[in-house]
Amino acid sequence: MNSHSLEINIRPFTLNDLDAITELDKKAFEDCYPKFFLRQAFDVFGEFFKVAESHDKKIVGYILGALQAN
Repeated sequence: MNSHSLEINIRPFTLNDLDAITELDKKAFEDCYPKFFLRQAFDVFGEFFKVAESHDKKIVGYILGALQAN
């Protein structure tokens, strides 16, 4: 096994990631988020929007979260 195959970096989402995240979502989910939603999610929940990228800088995943006031 290549030692690089398990190296994943988690970093903040940037708008430069939008196309890659949109394509990844389309491949993973039949009912994927539309691109405009992901863009708006960045505006609203930016600090809770993270991407996972491989050692060669390919985006391989993302996580999006939000806080809810009680």
